[in-house]
Amino acid sequence: GKHLRLVSLRRCGGITDAALVALTAGCPKLQHVDLHQCGSITDMGVRALAMGNPELVHLDIGSCEGVLSNDTVTLVAESCPNLQYLSLDLCYWLADEAVKVVAAKCASLRHIDLHQCVNITDAAVLSLAECCPSLEGINLDSCHRVSDTGVQALARKDEAGLVQLGFDRCHRVS
Repeated sequence: GKHLRLVSLRRCGGITDAALVALTAGCPKLQHVDLHQCGSITDMGVRALAMGNPELVHLDIGSCEGVLSNDTVTLVAESCPNLQYLSLDLCYWLADEAVKVVAAKCASLRHIDLHQCVNITDAAVLSLAECCPSLEGINLDSCHRVSDTGVQALARKDEAGLVQLGFDRCHRVS
């Protein structure tokens, strides 16, 4: 366990906060954790994981119905400044302020998935464009509050290596 770096528990609905706490205690050097669609975990488990594994570079907590707090996303960013990949897709509750903290604290971020984070606006996109020089991919599909302003900020960034942009069903983008 002490040398384990990658754990994928994708779609493991039975994984609980207690399991994440135990995983964190036994595997303090995790760098890649996929918890996509782990519906039984909550903010508590994600917080324990982030605080116990500051070297995380890849975290997928998309579609985790029990993770409901912008404070948790903020804590992840503050605890894991080396994040390069963060998936928050289907986190409907996610606000610009939490994404701004991710942008400010995780300067090495290369990919962020914000698919159907319906509260996200151009302000969050501008922060990512300005603060994350290594950003290569961003998924903003169904982020209805993002407009041409956000697209233009990312287009200017394209010179720095942005290779993947998702804007499907973004009705304010012309």
